[in-house]
Amino acid sequence: MTDLWVRQISGNAEQPCYRWYDRESQEQGNSTLSVMAARWPEARLTLLIAGVDCPSRRLTFKVEEKRHLARLVPYEIEADLAQDINGLHVALGSPMPATSTVVVSYIDRRELDARIKALEVVGFDVRHCYAEPLMLPATASAWVL
Repeated sequence: MTDLWVRQISGNAEQPCYRWYDRESQEQGNSTLSVMAARWPEARLTLLIAGVDCPSRRLTFKVEEKRHLARLVPYEIEADLAQDINGLHVALGSPMPATSTVVVSYIDRRELDARIKALEVVGFDVRHCYAEPLMLPATASAWVL
């Protein structure tokens, strides 16, 4: 079964365009969803969400809070957002113990659900979803591209 990594590169609701990467052949390109579905029926997908669509920020935490970060972080960012945190999907990067910081990304749950459903409706199996900023190496002062 084909294992693809995909990222939506156009917001056209009727025919969104995706950047894709085939892990087996290492081939990559751009296609509409219908072309991808015809070429790789029932492929397994890893969906990447661009940093523009899934904002990220660094948060500091106390060492004793590390065990509970996943539950605490949404409430830490709530005051800075113009939306209810219950409507957000919040993802955490790996905590950086030396600085007691963690990178946090968030996206509206409806937007994430719509992206996943669009892929599943044509037969793809979305196995993973990652915010691109959480995949970049980070230091205390910068992300490394």
